[in-house]
Amino acid sequence: MTTYQSSWQKMVESLNQASVKEEVTPQPELITEDQEAYMLLTELKSIADKAQQCVELVREDMKDFDDVEYDAWLQSKVTKCNDYMNTVFDYMMYSEDEDD
Repeated sequence: MTTYQSSWQKMVESLNQASVKEEVTPQPELITEDQEAYMLLTELKSIADKAQQCVELVREDMKDFDDVEYDAWLQSKVTKCNDYMNTVFDYMMYSEDEDD
């Protein structure tokens, strides 16, 4: 469980740092029919918010109980989510722009 928690915590901190640096608010004159970047930011912020809430819930459980156990299906979903986020991150960081 500790591995999942540290991975999630790093992901949440990274997303929160990105959102603190630049809050994105769409400006009406800049909105076009193709709003993929805005949608992506909205989705990532939603993921970061939910992940932070989950981290806080796990921390609370760890304060209240000596040995915290979670169902295998839940751990599996967190692992899958972490894998998906790593894939998205790697693509965004290391893929070359299609326009180049």
